[in-house]
Amino acid sequence: MKIGEINVGMVTRALDFYHRFAYAGLSVYKAPDLGDDPGYPITMFLDRFEDETYTDASRVVHRYILRLGNSMYKFMKFVLHEHLVQDEYFFTVDTHDDMFKGAASESEEIARIRQFNSWVKEMIEELWAREELPTTASLKVLIEEQHLMRRGKPKNKTILVVDDDRSIGDAIQLVLEAKGFAVERLYDGADAVEEADAGRHDMIIMDNQMGEMDGLEALEILKNDSQLRVIPVILATTQNLPISSLHHADAFLHKPFHADALMYFVNHLLGLQQTDPSKPGSADPGGSDSSDPGGSDGGPTKA
Repeated sequence: MKIGEINVGMVTRALDFYHRFAYAGLSVYKAPDLGDDPGYPITMFLDRFEDETYTDASRVVHRYILRLGNSMYKFMKFVLHEHLVQDEYFFTVDTHDDMFKGAASESEEIARIRQFNSWVKEMIEELWAREELPTTASLKVLIEEQHLMRRGKPKNKTILVVDDDRSIGDAIQLVLEAKGFAVERLYDGADAVEEADAGRHDMIIMDNQMGEMDGLEALEILKNDSQLRVIPVILATTQNLPISSLHHADAFLHKPFHADALMYFVNHLLGLQQTDPSKPGSADPGGSDSSDPGGSDGGPTKA
C-alpha cells in the first residue's frame, strides 16, 4: 500500500491489535499521540516514529518503528516499512531478539522468551491480515500481480530459500521464480544444514533470525563442510552485524531490501549478467523487462 494511502485510523487499529496480544490487554500502552482524526494520512505523524531508513549511497529503503515491547520482552518493535517492492508499505512485527544470546544457564529462559516473541508476532500479523491491514501476506499478492505475467527465461539454477517468516519467503520465492530460477524452501537453519546439497542447490538465501538455529550458526557449519562450502550464501538480517561475524557470507543484505538489490547479488554470485542496482535504466538480467518491483532503490550491504 502506498504510504499516502495509510491513515491514522489504520495505524491505530494495527497498534490496538498489537497491544491486545503483546500485553494481553493490560493497561500498558506506549503508542504515540497520532491526533484525533483517523482520516489524517500517517505521513503527518512519521516524526512520532523512530526512523530506521536504510541508506547506501543513493539507495534508500524506508523503515519506521515504534519500540513497544511486550509483557516479557521490552525490545519488540512495531514496524511500517518497504520490503522488496519500492514505494509499497507494510506493517510487521520485529521481534528484535536475534542478538539475544546468553550463558548456557540462561538458555532455557532465552528459548522461552523467543518462543513467546514468535507467537506474539504470528498472532498479531494474522489478525492484521484478517482485518485487511497491509502486511507481508499482501506483499505476496502484490508481487504475484507484478511478476507472474513477465516471467524470465529458465536459468536451470535452483536456489534454497531459508526463512521462518513464510510470507517473506513466499514473496522472495515469487521474485526468484519470475526471474527463471527454481526455488526450494526451508524454515530453519538446522534444516538448511541438514538438507543443503551442493549437487542440487546453486545458492542459499538465508534469514539470520530463526528459531532452532539462526542463520549465522548455520552459515558457519555450511562453510566448514568440505562439500557444502562451495554453495554461495546470501545472509539477510535486520540486525546491524559486525563485519567480523559475516566473513563466511558470500553477500549480506540488510532487511528490508528491494528486489533489485536481491537480484543484483543473485546474478553476481551465480556468474550471470548482472544489473547495477544503482542504475534504474539497466537491462534486466533475468530476460524480462527492467521494471522490477524493487525499482531503483535498494539496500544491500556486501560482506
